[in-house]
Amino acid sequence: MKALSKYQAAAGKLTRTEKIGSGHYTKLTMKNLETGYPHLDAYAEARRSVAYQSMQLFYKNLRSERKKEWDRRVSTGGDVESGELDSSARDAVRCLEHAMVIVAGEKSIYRCVVSPTSSHTHDTLQIPLEYKYALVASYSSVCGVIIDRILDIIELFFVKDASLRNPVANSTALNEGTGLDGDSTSDGTSTSVTPSVRFAASAAAAGLRILDAVRMLGPSLAKLCEMASDKMQLRSAVSSAGSIMSKENSASLASNLCIAIHRMTVKNAGKALENLAIAVKKDPIDGEKFRPKDARVAAISSDVVRAIRIVSPFVNAYKSVTKRR
Repeated sequence: MKALSKYQAAAGKLTRTEKIGSGHYTKLTMKNLETGYPHLDAYAEARRSVAYQSMQLFYKNLRSERKKEWDRRVSTGGDVESGELDSSARDAVRCLEHAMVIVAGEKSIYRCVVSPTSSHTHDTLQIPLEYKYALVASYSSVCGVIIDRILDIIELFFVKDASLRNPVANSTALNEGTGLDGDSTSDGTSTSVTPSVRFAASAAAAGLRILDAVRMLGPSLAKLCEMASDKMQLRSAVSSAGSIMSKENSASLASNLCIAIHRMTVKNAGKALENLAIAVKKDPIDGEKFRPKDARVAAISSDVVRAIRIVSPFVNAYKSVTKRR
């Protein structure tokens, strides 16, 4: 019971420990679960492997299809700069939707195969609290690896595709290297290149699109990840084991990862909007070199109008960002 309470307490302090693009966000999801019940440990290990591969295969297929579409646009001279960002954001949303499908399936399997409540002859009062807690921990471990993967996919979009760099991120996550499937995550050292207004606007709109999806799907995903039927009893059992835990720490690993998805998306969407404002301010509009000689509309005017048009549909996501940043 003490070992399980330590595992749960650690889940309440989630930070990125793995490199962006490596396929994992935190090393907690990669640790083998030790509940004290071998059959639950074996169940968690087997289902984690299957769920991760399902998520991984779906993501690889999306990347392959997007690359083909990208090559086609390049060959036909289409809008490659903004189109690629929008396609990447849509793929991230599709991965989030697919994660919900996988978690829902795992919940059905859990209820049918593992949970003692699937039996018609069991007596709830005779089931130890330790075993109930171990059941919840095993389910959380399975769901955690799925949420962990989608968290890395979304953050990889912001870092790689939208070219956002967070100076306060974990240094181990930003070291130069190559992530999963050749995803380069090199960062670092401070090359502060101001993006064009068009690129910054596309990145901001793509970030708000993902945030919209996280806002709508996140609560449902968190609810799917929650399996504790006797929360108050479980919390009292944890406290009796000698661990004083906060409300946040008493949530499951998967639920805490769902919260981390929202926080990370809000932070990066805010950064994308800040980059858009900086790009507009620093765009060179002074001097004869950049001033149209025949009284045409300046390029920056056209770019700013376009930026407003593509960002404005995401009003609720924008409000969600401005409340926190």
